Amino acid sequence: MAAFGIIVSNPGSEWVVTSETFLPAYLGRATYVSTTQATHAGAVTGAGGFSTYTFTFAGPIVPVLPLAPGYRGVIYSVVQAGSTWTIKVSYSDGTQHSDTTQGDFTMYVQSAPPAVFVFGIPATPAGAYGLTIYTGAGQLAADLSRFPLMLAAHATLAIGSNSVSGLPSLTLPGLVGRSTDYASIGGPSGTPSLFRVRTRMSCWAYAGGTLSRLWDTRRLFTTDDPGSDIVARLDLVNVWLTECSGLP
Repeated sequence: MAAFGIIVSNPGSEWVVTSETFLPAYLGRATYVSTTQATHAGAVTGAGGFSTYTFTFAGPIVPVLPLAPGYRGVIYSVVQAGSTWTIKVSYSDGTQHSDTTQGDFTMYVQSAPPAVFVFGIPATPAGAYGLTIYTGAGQLAADLSRFPLMLAAHATLAIGSNSVSGLPSLTLPGLVGRSTDYASIGGPSGTPSLFRVRTRMSCWAYAGGTLSRLWDTRRLFTTDDPGSDIVARLDLVNVWLTECSGLP
């Protein structure tokens, strides 16, 4: 920390705002573009469903996906091209999309697209009123006339763990950024005609202070040969949540 500046701390002596760090501020909602449902193109191909959004901002962004009761979701793609950001999310009430005409194929039907809130470091203050903090180099560090990104809960899911309890009760919890992992199960069964491919990506649900790691799943195979399985464990994942209620 520099010799001069400002520090705002909470009762636990944790820094909330400083003039040498950056506080992301609420920039607005991403623009919904389209929804693509899960598809089954053949015995060994297929793709999960997702909804696509865009947001225009020159700097880095932090997308937030609200997790309404009864829904599971994940932000699994955030891509920048110039000042345009493309965000893809999976969001479902758990209804399965299934096609067993060629092997087994299961993923979740995409529900009505949720809001996707976007935070970032603005280049200029929002208006004439409010507290604005700059770094020693003259960069905007915090614009408190905007709604700040405040982390309301943090959870670490250990290797192999499916849930964490005892988190704060949030009215509308928001998943901050892209927190997920992948696992693949499968392997050759002895001949090219016998195969099994299962790929899984974690998605999240939140209820009553419990964060659950669920599966957004693709599962394809023609011959189920348990002896060929190669099982990848659930990795350690850190997840941050914020309170989304009240965001316009």
